[in-house]
Amino acid sequence: MYRWLEQSRLRPYLWIAFACLTSVCVLSMSKNLATLNQNDFFEAFDSLLEKKPLDVAPYNGFTTAAFVWAYSNSNSKPLNERNPSWIYLWAHTRLQRLFSTHFDVFFMALISKMIVLACCCRLATVCMRHVAISPAFQVPLFLLFVLAVSFAHNIAFLNSFYGEHTFFVFLPVALLGLFEQKRWVRVVLVSVGLLMCSGAKPQYFYLAGMAAGVMALMALVERRKVDLPLIGLLLVAFGISWFYAFNADTNAVNYYNSTYFGSYLLLPDEQLKQLGVKEADFECVGVDPWGNRIERRDTLKLSMGPIDCMQRIPISLRTVLAPYLRYPGLLIHMWRWAAPAHFTVMYFHVGPGLKYVIPSDGESFHGGRALMLASRLRERFVTPHYLPIIILGLLLPFVTYKSAVSAEIKTATLMLAVFIPSQFAVSLLGEGVRDLSKHLAGAQFSLDLLGVFLVLQLAAYAYRAPRRSAQRLVRSVDVVAT
Repeated sequence: MYRWLEQSRLRPYLWIAFACLTSVCVLSMSKNLATLNQNDFFEAFDSLLEKKPLDVAPYNGFTTAAFVWAYSNSNSKPLNERNPSWIYLWAHTRLQRLFSTHFDVFFMALISKMIVLACCCRLATVCMRHVAISPAFQVPLFLLFVLAVSFAHNIAFLNSFYGEHTFFVFLPVALLGLFEQKRWVRVVLVSVGLLMCSGAKPQYFYLAGMAAGVMALMALVERRKVDLPLIGLLLVAFGISWFYAFNADTNAVNYYNSTYFGSYLLLPDEQLKQLGVKEADFECVGVDPWGNRIERRDTLKLSMGPIDCMQRIPISLRTVLAPYLRYPGLLIHMWRWAAPAHFTVMYFHVGPGLKYVIPSDGESFHGGRALMLASRLRERFVTPHYLPIIILGLLLPFVTYKSAVSAEIKTATLMLAVFIPSQFAVSLLGEGVRDLSKHLAGAQFSLDLLGVFLVLQLAAYAYRAPRRSAQRLVRSVDVVAT
C-alpha cells in the first residue's frame, strides 16, 4: 500500500490533505484552553490595548479568561520595554486594526498556531533528508512534532499574552531554519527565530549566543566550515536580547525574589548574617513582594507575611550572585530541593491551587480534554525521566555513526539539550522559586521537541544498523567465495 502511495502522483496532495486535517483538529481542540492572568497581561500589551477586556465584566484574570480587548491610543512604551514579544503583539494589533474595531486574542492565536503547525509539517519533510531512514517515517514524525507543540501545557500559551507565546512560535521557526537548503532562507529563519526567542523574555536572553556556540562546536566536530556570517548575526541577536534583559523594569522584583524567595530559603541564619542580611529582615525570607510566605523547607505551604519587604530592602545584582559565589554547591542544592514540586507541566501560580491552564469559557475544557489528557500522560511517563533524556541529548550528537544522521540533526538536538538545564539555573537565579514551574515552560517545550529529535535519531540508527550488518555479511560471503 505504501509503495503505491510513494509512486502515486496523488502522494503530495494526500500529504497536504492529511497535514491540513490534523491541523484543523488541533486548532479546534486548542480553542478550549487558556491561561490565567495574574496581572501580567497589561505589562505585555501596555500602550497597545486597554487594561480591561470587553467580553468579560467584572474581570478576574485568576478565574476567567478574556479574549476581546479595546485598542489603546497611547504610545508611552519606552524603548527598553519594546522587546520582541511586544513587537510581535504590536504587529498583530496593526493587522487587526485594518479590519476590526477591537482586538481578538483568538485571531492572533490562530495565526500563531498556523505558523507552528506549518513548521511541524515542513520539519517532518526536511528532516527526512537528513536521516537514513524509510520515507514511511515522515507521517509518524509529523504526528510527533504536532503532539509536542499541542500538549495543553504548550499550546495554551498561544491563547495568551505571555512572553512564552512568542518563544513557542519562533523556536520551531529557528529549528526549521537549520534544515533549509537555501542559504538565505536558513540565515533568515535561524537569525530572526532566535532573535525573537532570545528577546521574548529576559530569562531567554542568552539563547542566540548559546546557539551560536553550539553551531560552531558541531561544525568543528563534523569537520565542516563554520558559518561565520550566521554566527555573527546570532551574536548581534544576543547583544540585542542582553540589552532588553538587563534594562527591564522588573529587575528590582526579580532580584528580590531571587534572594528572599530563592537562595536565602536554604541558608541558615548564620550564613545569612555572613551575607550581610540584617536580623530584622529574617522575617522576609520566604516572603514575596506581595506578602505570600512559603516555609523554608516546603515551597508548597503558603501563608501570609509582611508586604513591605521589597520596599525596605535594597538589592542589587551583586546581592543576587553573592550566595552562589560564597557557596558554589547552592545552585545544585536548590534545584534538587525545588524540582520535585516545580518541575511539572501542571504549571501553577505561587501555590498548586492556582493552575495556569484553565478552560477558555471558565467552566469546561470540552474538546481540549484530549490535549489535557496528553499533558497528564506526559507528566506521568516523561517528566520523571527528564534527566536521562537530557543526558542522552547531550551525548547522542557526538556519536559518529556515518551517514545515519546529519550534522543539522545533531546541532538541533544539542542546542535543545543544553538549553534545558541552563533554564534551571537561569530561572532560579532570576526569580527563585516564585512561579518556577511556569518560568520553566520554555524548558518543558524544549524537552518535548528534544524527545522528537531523539526518537528520530534512534530510529535512524536502528534502521541503519541491520543494513550495515547485512552489507558486512555480503562482503564476508564474497571473501569466502573468492
